[in-house]
Amino acid sequence: MRKVVIDTNVVVSSNLTLRGNPAEIMKLFYTGTLQLFYSDGILNEYKRVLAYERLNIAMGTQEDIIKAIEVGGVKIAPPASTIPMIDETDRVFYDTANLVTQYL
Repeated sequence: MRKVVIDTNVVVSSNLTLRGNPAEIMKLFYTGTLQLFYSDGILNEYKRVLAYERLNIAMGTQEDIIKAIEVGGVKIAPPASTIPMIDETDRVFYDTANLVTQYL
């Protein structure tokens, strides 16, 4: 099984457009083909962005997505890195992916 850390835009885009690569990636997760790793920081980012009013994603759908990730994903607590980042919001994804590589 492939181990992945999924960026927020994939989670959101898969819900907005049921066709395309983001939807296929999430389908692989939902069917158990991909093992999704996440951290508290990533889950919080998913929740924050899914709740954007302009995306018009129903609250029930938001909750279903988060619940599926919590139940089907693997929660880890990566140590924070100190390397410089152009976009600090990417750090939680980098740190989580960096720790996941140790499981490979």
